[in-house]
Amino acid sequence: MLILTLPELFKAMQNPFSRSRGGDPKQLTEAAFRQGAVTVAKVDTEGNALERAVQKEGVRIKKVGSAVSGELKAICASWPSLHNIPEAYRELAAATVDLNELKKAEGFVNWTATQVKNLQMTALKRVSFCRSTIEAREVRQHFYGRTTAYVKRARAELLLLTEISKKLRILPNFEQVPTIVIAGLPNVGKSSLLGAITGSRPTIAPWPFTTKGIMMGHMEFAWQRVQFVDTPGLLDRPIEKRNRIEMNAIAILKSMANLVVYVFDTSETCGYSLEQQMSQYEQVKELFKKPVIPVANKVDIVGGRSPEEIKIPIFQVSSETGAGIDALKKFIGEQLKKLKK
Repeated sequence: MLILTLPELFKAMQNPFSRSRGGDPKQLTEAAFRQGAVTVAKVDTEGNALERAVQKEGVRIKKVGSAVSGELKAICASWPSLHNIPEAYRELAAATVDLNELKKAEGFVNWTATQVKNLQMTALKRVSFCRSTIEAREVRQHFYGRTTAYVKRARAELLLLTEISKKLRILPNFEQVPTIVIAGLPNVGKSSLLGAITGSRPTIAPWPFTTKGIMMGHMEFAWQRVQFVDTPGLLDRPIEKRNRIEMNAIAILKSMANLVVYVFDTSETCGYSLEQQMSQYEQVKELFKKPVIPVANKVDIVGGRSPEEIKIPIFQVSSETGAGIDALKKFIGEQLKKLKK
């Protein structure tokens, strides 16, 4: 029996975009102005009328400038560096959104934060030299106007970051555990084989950026936690018929996969000939360049093709009767054990 208890196997690879966000420019400035008004109302000023006016307008400028620039900086900080995130998430993000647009939007929002901070510093200097209460108020109003204008200029970028964040925040959390990809043409019995191997139907969730129903789940298998991916609709067509998103999904699977279990239906009740299944098997091997375990499912069905016709060493199993499942499980466990060496 394979026994792996290393704590690092259970560490989750969290979605680095889970806290990323954008912003609404109008709400952002209005919230800052409210903070300025609340703060100045609590300030105790001293001196004559001019001195008190300068102090109050200075407080407003300082509070509003810091609130706006701080919020813009916080929005930028909520986005991870694309160079420092796991490859799988880079590929997922690239398959979901335009990363160049993301970088440009983030850069412009960061630039806007710097401009607002500069405006604040300039306004604070100007208000300190004012010679009338009217002049002090005009300096603050001018600062408010310029700040609002800068944030409005960043409206498209802020809203774009909001939309991108909605798509990326729901990406799945991967676990840094051995990953098995289940591949094969439609209706060959991938899901039933998975259930037979694991002894239960694990909790699964779809990858939200795909339309083909790729499913990922986790469970204990061969005395360790294993991550599996079932790939209906993704690895069942020739490369030339796959779109960009599907190719990106395959690239992600390639970066994650440790093993691939390719399922054949020798009964051909799936609607595909053994020759078609062999052709797709060769493509999967070429795509992944990882260990591929060929499995002939549905061997209990009478009248099908002989598994020997595949002409490669193959596990013969029946998800229906359980025949050959134990031998397959033992072999997969041995392969997983080799991954730790």
